[in-house]
Amino acid sequence: MEPTITETIASIVTHPYMLSLLFTLGLVGLTIEFFAPGRGVGGVIGLLAFALYFYGHLVAGYASLMHIGLFLLGLLLLMLELVLPGGIVGGLGFVSLVGGLVLAAADTSQGLLSLGVAIAISAVVAYVLYRYFGMRGVWHKLVLTDQQHNEDGFVAVPNHRELIGKTGVALTPLRPAGVVQMNEKRIDAVSVGNYITQGTPVTVVQVEGARVVVQEQQDADWKE
Repeated sequence: MEPTITETIASIVTHPYMLSLLFTLGLVGLTIEFFAPGRGVGGVIGLLAFALYFYGHLVAGYASLMHIGLFLLGLLLLMLELVLPGGIVGGLGFVSLVGGLVLAAADTSQGLLSLGVAIAISAVVAYVLYRYFGMRGVWHKLVLTDQQHNEDGFVAVPNHRELIGKTGVALTPLRPAGVVQMNEKRIDAVSVGNYITQGTPVTVVQVEGARVVVQEQQDADWKE
């Protein structure tokens, strides 16, 4: 009996050398999509390589829908990691993706070896692309790279540390937030925690960025 076309494809795809080639094409393609501009070409090549891998192993009887599901779940979790950083989601995604690829191989040890080679090559490609292109692919769209400079009109929140120890008067009741007047300037402030009535003399005891903390002048026992 002559083998069918699908059986021929399966026999080629399940060969150890083809296994390494497909893993490398898949990971390198996705790496290019993330780090370099390519209008989706890298991503398409990567996904096609993985699709051919699973198709051949599915026809040969080595892979199952569970392995494909693990692979897709891993991709989804890795994409979620870009939006919800923290490492846990990305770690689970990597384990799921590797599990789906390796368990679908005819030989688990050969699958791990081929995947290790593909990861090493992809790491080198990612370094080269990042060095010469920066983050100009999908990653560039997900990472904030803009910088705000004072020359462009962006200024940081004013720091009022020079007010520590200065005295003033409460223009409004502090419950505990309110407005105080110091050196003829209106300043938003908060009290130490107690209620301060309008017109009460106050002293600045702490400044944290734009947060000014005051207390009544006669309350001298408060400490940071």
